[in-house]
Amino acid sequence: MSSAVRFGVVGLDHWYSAIPLAEAIAAKDDAELVGIADRDIDRAKEVAAKTGSPAVTDDLHALIADDSIDVIASFVSVDQNPDIVVAAAQAGKHIVSVKPLARTLPEADRIVDAVNAAGVVFMPGESRSREAAQNQLLKEWVSGGRLGRITSAQFSLSGSLPMGWPGGDPDGGWWADPDRAPGGGWIDHSLYQIDRMRWLLGEEVDEVSGRVANLLHTDLGVEDYGHAILRFGNGVMASIEDTWSAPAGGWRISTSIVGTQGIVYLDTTTGMIGLREFGTGDDSWQQLPSPPDHTVGIDAILAAVRDPPRRCRRSRTRGRTSPCASRSTRPRARARCRSRSTATAEPTRLGSHREGHQVRTRHPRHLVRRQAGGHRSRHVPDPAGLREHRGRRDHPRARRPLDRGQPRTHPRDQPRRPDLRTAGRRGGRERVRGARRASR
Repeated sequence: MSSAVRFGVVGLDHWYSAIPLAEAIAAKDDAELVGIADRDIDRAKEVAAKTGSPAVTDDLHALIADDSIDVIASFVSVDQNPDIVVAAAQAGKHIVSVKPLARTLPEADRIVDAVNAAGVVFMPGESRSREAAQNQLLKEWVSGGRLGRITSAQFSLSGSLPMGWPGGDPDGGWWADPDRAPGGGWIDHSLYQIDRMRWLLGEEVDEVSGRVANLLHTDLGVEDYGHAILRFGNGVMASIEDTWSAPAGGWRISTSIVGTQGIVYLDTTTGMIGLREFGTGDDSWQQLPSPPDHTVGIDAILAAVRDPPRRCRRSRTRGRTSPCASRSTRPRARARCRSRSTATAEPTRLGSHREGHQVRTRHPRHLVRRQAGGHRSRHVPDPAGLREHRGRRDHPRARRPLDRGQPRTHPRDQPRRPDLRTAGRRGGRERVRGARRASR
């Protein structure tokens, strides 16, 4: 793809992301903004005037049907996103998606299936922040071992209610409508921190627990405060606190990552990065200027579209999640959709099955014995082995309670039951009857 990549922006509901991306597209020589679609035509005209977009429409599917467009940037509210993304994928368009990508796990699976079937590039909104200079520096330090083995991390974001449109009142807009978004302040912001840790560690979230609450906006339909503890597959623990309960103008983000050989922390109120390394001869804190922590990710989008991963070029991936859709779309969606249910419960273990974590255990081979006759026996030789596998209902003795007062013996050590067919051949009917009486 040597010509300019042509974009269509569908929806301005998430204007925090939509407007900066539209402006970035308009500023690039190798990208072209073809049109903007929004159900509020006045909003579309306002953004078109800033970006020089030649076309505006209130039909969200008009740009999807335009064969000249290469990429659809979907920034509708979350409840509308699955329909837009699935339609774009079926039309063969690459996709930049609002975050979170869906309200429920089935809706997220529907997006993943459509993207996989079409073989297009899919870039989730939260992952674009990986390209920020600050995150690239953290990636270099973590991957290069400068902090040693990472053991824990802490994130805290203090914010206020979002505005429905620039210059409007901070009333939460559609973000605070439980019918249009999966959650409030914690869901809205924690996606960035979770995605960053997954990327830095190369690990997925294994368990999550926490609490949500309404500390300031008690009549809000979604939470304005959330605090969660996440355990990743390699054992790293992360604490994530995100709020909409700070006073206006109280925006602040703090980050701390702890390793065995160093600690790094960031604070948006100082614009500095604190770094302390151990074993280098100088254990004092270093204060370094912090690189920018925000990017619209336009360069990453263009690079992915021009040179998509190999599996994105196939028509189908036979059910495997392609890198186009991000390997962990389902785990992320599962963690988001379960966040409220785990607010006061035990830690949730995230599995790989769509309907939840399921474990199916077959009969252990070491408990299957071969007897002299060649047939396979499922007798368990010792009670400890049966107790270890007492949850397997297919075992013929699993439903019997263990009699711990009586010793167990292997079947071959017990007296053999007379073979009635052999008895009959040896001595006629009387022996058969005697054998039957003995067997009772």
